[in-house]
Amino acid sequence: MRNRAGKAAAVEQREVRGIVFTLERKRIKRVHLYVMPPDGSVLVTAPVMYPASDIDSFVISKEEWIDKHRRKYLERPPQARACLEYRTGDILYFWGRPYRLEVTEEEGRARGRTEVMPVPDFRLSDNDLELLTVLDDEKAGIITEENAGTEDENIYGTVELSIPPGTSVEYREKLIHSLYRKIMEPQAERILSFWSDKTGLRFTSWHSRFMKTRWGSLSVQKKRVCLNIRLAEKPEICLVYVALHEVAHVKEANHGPAFKSILSRHMPSWRFAEKLLKK
Repeated sequence: MRNRAGKAAAVEQREVRGIVFTLERKRIKRVHLYVMPPDGSVLVTAPVMYPASDIDSFVISKEEWIDKHRRKYLERPPQARACLEYRTGDILYFWGRPYRLEVTEEEGRARGRTEVMPVPDFRLSDNDLELLTVLDDEKAGIITEENAGTEDENIYGTVELSIPPGTSVEYREKLIHSLYRKIMEPQAERILSFWSDKTGLRFTSWHSRFMKTRWGSLSVQKKRVCLNIRLAEKPEICLVYVALHEVAHVKEANHGPAFKSILSRHMPSWRFAEKLLKK
């Protein structure tokens, strides 16, 4: 990882009172602490010259807070996403938050229906998008001392899936994919428009679909953007990053220095978001 001056951030592994954490030193003014998905690993970012002993003391002072938020990840039922059968008890994610799936087979029902409670809230406002154009990745954490979730339970909400008896896994999956699309597309429309205006790069149209290996793509000749509906599973900053990534391809077809320069100029925290996508 590199800071805004282009220099690699100093990274080391530390342990204090049984808490193992990654320490990244960079040109910032404050110490920040993150609990990261999917395994609850701990990341601390700190000013370059901040004393290591003070960092250790800071981590110790947050021991109870760290343990609380790590449990939210470690207690999740282990699941291979590709093996979901969309049965009661499966865990789905919307904007990074876990929802428990409740499946009901109803006699006489002709078509499936989905309902999410509470409705997944996209937690980045227009003002937040503006901030992401200037702030480095210490402001892009999902769980920090300042913006930690308020929920006390591991599961944030429920997805109710009502289906005719005997429906296939493929049919259930299709209903869930439609739900992802419904949740993701309004935010994608807003964010793609935001990045097009900020960068001055214009695409002709966009659409969404399920993709197994890519988060997004751009048809270079037609300048048409495609986004993966599964971005609705990821923390909001991932959609913001992928949207910028594809808009940048309007000008730069490959991932060379000129392409990365566009990303860094408009979203300094893009590498942080990219890491989240790989988890």
